[in-house]
Amino acid sequence: MPTDPGLQNERTTLAWQRTTLSGLACALIIARLVFGESPAMAFMVAAVAIIAGGALGWLSGLRYKINNATWHTNRLATDGRTVAALTLLVVIIALGATSYILLG
Repeated sequence: MPTDPGLQNERTTLAWQRTTLSGLACALIIARLVFGESPAMAFMVAAVAIIAGGALGWLSGLRYKINNATWHTNRLATDGRTVAALTLLVVIIALGATSYILLG
């Protein structure tokens, strides 16, 4: 089966979008669970998660554009900002879940 090398960037971008949506959904579910124990903590978790999710979505789009523009050079020009935003989102989820366990 022949492969199209241009589709790799699209598949990677779709994977980043799915990761962003699932991480954001998980963070908002955690915020909803925490709301019963501490509304202030729930709003903080939700606000930071929305900011991190938005940044992750924006960075994944930017990553696609950069990789698409440099595809013909066989050198991808992306950096670690997208991974850093994902790490921030995962840490927010973990902190929210930890606070739910400790407060509950």
